[in-house]
Amino acid sequence: MTLNMKNYKGYEKKPYCNAHYPKQSFTMVADTPENLRLKQQSELQSQVRYKEEFEKNKGKGFSVVADTPE
Repeated sequence: MTLNMKNYKGYEKKPYCNAHYPKQSFTMVADTPENLRLKQQSELQSQVRYKEEFEKNKGKGFSVVADTPE
């Protein structure tokens, strides 16, 4: 196949024919236990989730105890 003006495609300012034009290919990453753990940790550490949990548990974590005089 010869490269001419009818079958030419440009990529990064270089001429390519249809057969050799760079194609993007995507690969799936397997859900290993380590990747699942990292995904869960990143969700828990997000600021939105953190603030949401804080607002939900705002008054539940502690109570003020009055000091008794001795």
